Amino acid sequence: MQSNLQAPQAGFRLGWRWKSAGDSVRLSPSLILVWAALALYSYRHVIGDLFQQWQSNTSYSHGPVVLPIAIWFLWQRRSTLPAIGKPWVPGIGLLLAAHGLLWLGGHFHLPAVQRWTIPLYLSGMVGLLAGRGVLVWSLPAVCFLGFMIPIPFQLEMLANQFLQWASAWCSCYLLGLTSTFAVTDGYTLRMATGDVGITKDCSGLRMTVAIAALGYLITFLTEQRSHGDQGGGGNRWGIAVQLCMMMLIVIPAAIVANAARITVMALVMDRYQTGTYTAWAHDLGDWLALPVSAILFLAFRFWIGRVRQIWDAAMHLRHSGHHSSERRRLWRECGLPALAIGAVPMALAGIAGACLLY
Repeated sequence: MQSNLQAPQAGFRLGWRWKSAGDSVRLSPSLILVWAALALYSYRHVIGDLFQQWQSNTSYSHGPVVLPIAIWFLWQRRSTLPAIGKPWVPGIGLLLAAHGLLWLGGHFHLPAVQRWTIPLYLSGMVGLLAGRGVLVWSLPAVCFLGFMIPIPFQLEMLANQFLQWASAWCSCYLLGLTSTFAVTDGYTLRMATGDVGITKDCSGLRMTVAIAALGYLITFLTEQRSHGDQGGGGNRWGIAVQLCMMMLIVIPAAIVANAARITVMALVMDRYQTGTYTAWAHDLGDWLALPVSAILFLAFRFWIGRVRQIWDAAMHLRHSGHHSSERRRLWRECGLPALAIGAVPMALAGIAGACLLY
């Protein structure tokens, strides 16, 4: 009789209900609805500000599609969903920090601070509702939501300035390969037939963010398929290293694609000197820049993946304990492919330099 009276008391904590001792936890739907209502009420102004930014800032016009992609991302990883556990107590600290930053951002008129509390709030809420295991499992999707949040204004200005300068410099280099006179003056290409100004909207920031999101998804999905998303420490470090490498190759891919778009438009303007053709080239370049940058990113990723395979093979043979015979095998299996892979970009850079000097 005593055990029957204690069982309902043990299962009445904050809406969580244990099926039996040591089993996983099952959530109450009413509790989830209450938390969702509180979140929407707390962030009603922030969500409205986000929609306004997505409509007015062309660099973040992709914002509305980020949440559906994050949900699809979780659905793709549903086979690795752990059992719902007990509430993760540190989640209370995340929620308090999110609400504190939300209040500070509203008091001091810092909308960027308020927007970036969304991932923090979601992490704390998932940890309290579903436990630490589900929080770790959902973190990639929660962090992916950062691609829909505009970065602070000062950082956005610095990013635009760097991308404008890099695009202008690369465009000038590509125009030189076509024997077209062009010099850079800040963010402007000076040509014999006119000037081409690279404005903030043409910096390529939107394309950079889109390709970064693509690299983020590819990294986690491929790592899940290859390693089964076991959650071990080595696997997490491997994902972090791959993610850093993917983010690094996003920038040159976006810059080269944007520079190619600007170069084509400048060539059309220089050759035909007609506003209609120039506008046509500008609009066509806007449509093709993103697919070209995605293709360049995938090519760079394939190249880095091949180099990584060669490096892993070399390390394996080095620690295998063999000497002279294995050295020759190492050169055949690793040295020659590495030389072939490295010779391709070196040859392209040499040809481009020779054409420019000519």
